[in-house]
Amino acid sequence: MIALFLIFLNLDSLINCEIKKAFGDNYIAEIENKNTLKFDSIAILNLPQKLSENLIIPVLASVDTLTQRLFISIRVEKEAEVPLALRDIKRGEIIKEGDYKIVHKKIPIYLNVKENICGMRAKRLIRAGEVITLGDVEKPPLVRYGDIVMVILKEGNLKISTRGRAMRDGWEGDIIPVRLYNGKILQGKVLSNGKIILM
Repeated sequence: MIALFLIFLNLDSLINCEIKKAFGDNYIAEIENKNTLKFDSIAILNLPQKLSENLIIPVLASVDTLTQRLFISIRVEKEAEVPLALRDIKRGEIIKEGDYKIVHKKIPIYLNVKENICGMRAKRLIRAGEVITLGDVEKPPLVRYGDIVMVILKEGNLKISTRGRAMRDGWEGDIIPVRLYNGKILQGKVLSNGKIILM
């Protein structure tokens, strides 16, 4: 039993060493269903070219004098510095420094995180204790629904400016509807300064 444990310990180390060498130091692999595997010695044949959460690794395993090709299932996670919510953050709320803390944690490899999320807007309700991913947040819009905005109309050398009301949220480059003071609704493009240029 001790020998078998040492083989698994060495296999875990070997697989982790190969995974880190191929894909990066922040990845961790763990063998699944260890108790169903029985062998005296083992060698990894090759690793997949593409990393995924669950991998099947081909190995050569020896039991007594018999050597056979087997496939071992492993689960891969990654270690990362991640933002962890310290309180419930409502959808649409702007995230402040005290709303989260950075922790070192194992997470699924498909999760994308960003350490500095201060000033971002929550796209959904984020519960206290949850890891905040890039998919959970977005930059706040330059223009919000109901904002009074500067509207620009350009025709040749002629440039006219007036004011209107944004009819939905808009980020730089977005085309959004704007209601002018005469009641007309026109489409305009959001500029980096928050002004709207009519199309």
